[in-house]
Amino acid sequence: MKRKILMGLCLCFLLSLFSIPNVYATTCTWNAHPYLDYDFWDISEHRATDGVWDVMGFQWGDPDTENASGFSYGWQDGIVSIWIGDWEGDLYEGTTVGTCRQGVASTQWYIPTYQPPPLGFGGKSAVTLNSRVRIDSRYTPPGGWSNALFDPWFRVKSTYRGVTKERLMVWDIVWGWSSPIPATPFIRNYIDDDEKLHIAFLLNDLAGVGNWKTYTIDFLDMAEKARDIGKAWAIPNPHGPDTPDPWSFEVNNLKLYSIEACFEGYDYNAQFSVDYLEVTFEYAEGGGGGGGGCPYVSVWDGEEYRLDNNVLPSSEYVGGDVVDYYELRRDLVRENGKYSLLVSEFENEHSYLDQIQLLTVDHESDADIAVSPTGEILTYKNPVPPVSAINREGENLTGTLRGADSCFYESYEGDYVTLNFGNLNISNGAKLLIRSDFGPKKSPIYIQTLNSTGHWNTVATIYVRRYWYMDIVDLSPYLASDGGELKVRLCFVSNDKIDFVGLDTSKNENFETQYANLASAVHSVDGNVKSALSNDDDVYAELVPDQWIELKFTPPQQTLAQRNFIIVVKGHYVTEGG
Repeated sequence: MKRKILMGLCLCFLLSLFSIPNVYATTCTWNAHPYLDYDFWDISEHRATDGVWDVMGFQWGDPDTENASGFSYGWQDGIVSIWIGDWEGDLYEGTTVGTCRQGVASTQWYIPTYQPPPLGFGGKSAVTLNSRVRIDSRYTPPGGWSNALFDPWFRVKSTYRGVTKERLMVWDIVWGWSSPIPATPFIRNYIDDDEKLHIAFLLNDLAGVGNWKTYTIDFLDMAEKARDIGKAWAIPNPHGPDTPDPWSFEVNNLKLYSIEACFEGYDYNAQFSVDYLEVTFEYAEGGGGGGGGCPYVSVWDGEEYRLDNNVLPSSEYVGGDVVDYYELRRDLVRENGKYSLLVSEFENEHSYLDQIQLLTVDHESDADIAVSPTGEILTYKNPVPPVSAINREGENLTGTLRGADSCFYESYEGDYVTLNFGNLNISNGAKLLIRSDFGPKKSPIYIQTLNSTGHWNTVATIYVRRYWYMDIVDLSPYLASDGGELKVRLCFVSNDKIDFVGLDTSKNENFETQYANLASAVHSVDGNVKSALSNDDDVYAELVPDQWIELKFTPPQQTLAQRNFIIVVKGHYVTEGG
């Protein structure tokens, strides 16, 4: 007997940069079908404790047999899929991608009768995978291994070995692992051939046997990581010689066709349940590329301006001018001896910009740098995740917040998360790092520590930005170094997202800062505004929707091994019509 699982999906419009109406989210529901080869698989219905029907997938052969696989190589088995779009013809060796790959068994592929166009990853709308899964049983004898995966399948216009065309890409997002050997050596990025690329992501919070695990995964953040992996270094090829060539693509060229929950491995027996598999999209009606107010900064990458993040996020809370210190996420590429930035206004805000500066931070390669909301530059090396992270409802978020893996927790108004970092030695420093992204609206996160009377006091505030960003705050003055447990509380007033929190206890390393010279500032309508932006003097350059300012900076000579950039913006914005 077979039962369909309802999966959530909403459609997203292809977005174009610098045109951003109000952003909102909506959800539609699709039917997704568990696919099993009936000659080799058994499928049964199982009633969960919460009353939700779950699909149970069994490994090849008799599920009651300890070693039921009986084959010499592993394939993906026990597939539950969301079908999103038509593959537009055969793509890879004549198979329909999105079900299990063809192996020793003869298979009949399930092909949905309704196949709309694929989802385009244009602009920067939110794309989130939500799923609740459970490994019910798993047996892996010595020498065997298995992992549980979410597998999104894409087509993407990409350049590889000098040839630009549309190719296949799949992400192996590992949520469960079984082997005497740690998962890390086996989780690899690789190229099947010139037509197909695998990018692997190992979630920090892996599912064990017997317990439900809920995952919320930011697909757009993961897409940016996949792009950087493909461009930055050679990808090992298990089927032939490693290639020295990058696999280059842009996020806005990704087309999502299907998403699977499945198992793969060698010599194993496993059974798993899927409560739900849902994809939600937050998009701007009629197109857009950003969202959430504030002016935005984009970085010239040698070919085009790439959207980086919003600036002045605290303006609407503080009132009047604020000074915003933002470490650029993207690499600046020098052209004609200068670095170029673009500051743009997207929505219905009117921005008043008093001064814009570009600060270079040179440091050694054995440490990273970050800047606090107050402009304090701090170095960090190995931030330690909390030993426990519990929200207001008592939910354990410890695994979710262990790494910047795009698997995140979303807060709510009135929520808080209490972090316990245990008995760390903080004699050299105590720097809190938080990676966050805002939800439907911008909002602050209040950072609290316990005072001498045992009450929580707010000691710092971070203002969450539109796209993922790592904030840092020096908590050394507020945490006791007496060897007791180090506790911190994060308080929320909205639906903010966090996927990593850590406490770095290393000393502050040497770094050198210099300001780049502002060579030019050209407004898209008003022309030369360099004099207005050069000094802190309450003389403003203004931006209304669909306007921008192009800034060019002459950088100082680099003095240490590595260089980061911080843009410093003084100004404020108001909402048009209010």
